[in-house]
Amino acid sequence: MKRGAMFGLDARIALAIFGALSVISGAALYSAIQESRIVSFLSQVDEITKAHEAYILDVGSAPPLSGRTYEAYNLVENKEGVSGWNGPYLNDFTIKDSAPLGLYKGDVSYIIGNRPNTAWAGTDGVDSNWTGCSIALGSCYVFISLSITSKSFAEALDLRVDGSIDYKNGDVRVYSRNTGDDSKDFQVYVKTMISTDQPTS
Repeated sequence: MKRGAMFGLDARIALAIFGALSVISGAALYSAIQESRIVSFLSQVDEITKAHEAYILDVGSAPPLSGRTYEAYNLVENKEGVSGWNGPYLNDFTIKDSAPLGLYKGDVSYIIGNRPNTAWAGTDGVDSNWTGCSIALGSCYVFISLSITSKSFAEALDLRVDGSIDYKNGDVRVYSRNTGDDSKDFQVYVKTMISTDQPTS
């Protein structure tokens, strides 16, 4: 009886250890997937930044601004017959006539914006929203944004790039639509380069 009881105890210990290892393995797998997504996203940001820079070198200016957002389709197609254009500057991105300011890779949308580098408005950890460029706010920078993502990805990206989670400051800014859906409520902005379109007022 004692040997049987010990065997039962050993089995329960083994199951407990197996369960704990499964949890650890699951967490490690999730972390690895998250890291892979971050690396992939930053690679796309780098590719778009280089395309933006190449366009400026060829044409002599950045793509036209629509409000505070660059008309990114110019990196893929020369619809207006811009002199000096030597693209396409991005070969594996597509554009949509229904949303010409975005660049698409699969179902993922990227936006190139002209934003101030000062602390953005909003409540940190809840919401962060950019304001327009002005002389009072100093130099503007090119920010590339991922339009729809999860809170966990947005904060993991912020932590990876800036070393802390701060929605309003740093090279990564986070905006929440506050819809209550943490799986797709967030938008991330990554600062890439100083803008050639600086404020005049």
